[in-house]
Amino acid sequence: NLREFAGGLSEYDSDTITSELVSGDPDWVPTFLAYPYILDGGMTLMPGDPGSTKSSTGIALAISVDAGVDKLWPIEIVKPALLINMERSKQSIAGRIGHINQALGLEGNRPLEVFHTQGKTLLQVEATLRRIIAEKGITFAVLDSLSRTGMGDLNANEPANAIMDMMTELFDSSLVLAHSPKGDDKKGTY
Repeated sequence: NLREFAGGLSEYDSDTITSELVSGDPDWVPTFLAYPYILDGGMTLMPGDPGSTKSSTGIALAISVDAGVDKLWPIEIVKPALLINMERSKQSIAGRIGHINQALGLEGNRPLEVFHTQGKTLLQVEATLRRIIAEKGITFAVLDSLSRTGMGDLNANEPANAIMDMMTELFDSSLVLAHSPKGDDKKGTY
C-alpha cells in the first residue's frame, strides 16, 4: 500500500540520519541472564518439535531469571520476567509454574507474571502488552509460541521479521519458542 509506505517515510529523514564512527571496545564481553542461553540485550529462539518440552523449559527459564535461582542454569542477571501465554489454559500454566517452582526449590505457589492471550494475535494485544511492561517494569519475556502470534505465514520473511522486531522493541531480552507444524516429518528444519 503506497499510502502506508509514504506515511512511514516521515520517520526516516535521510538528511538527519547518518553513520557514526565507532571505536572498538576489546574489554567488552557479553552478559547473560541465564548462561549461555539468554543473552542480556538479545533474543533467543528455541525451536523444537511439538511436545518436546519447550513450554516447560521456557517457564523454567522465566522463573529462574525472575527469582534468581541458578539450579538449572547459571543466572548472571535477575530481571522481572513475563510469560506471554498464547497457547495453554490458565490451569495448565498454573500447574506447570507450581511444579517447576518446587523443582527449583521454591515455594510451589510462588507467582510468575503471565499474560494470557489465547485467541488473540500479537498485534491485537500489543497496546496491552506495552501497558503491562510499563506498569510492572518487565524487561524479559518468554513468548509461547511463535506459531500462535497470528502474524501470517511464518515461512515468509516479513511476518517472522515483524514478530522479532516487536519483541526486540518491547523487551531488553526475550526467549521465543517455536515449533515445526504438527505432522511435519522434516525434522530439524525450522
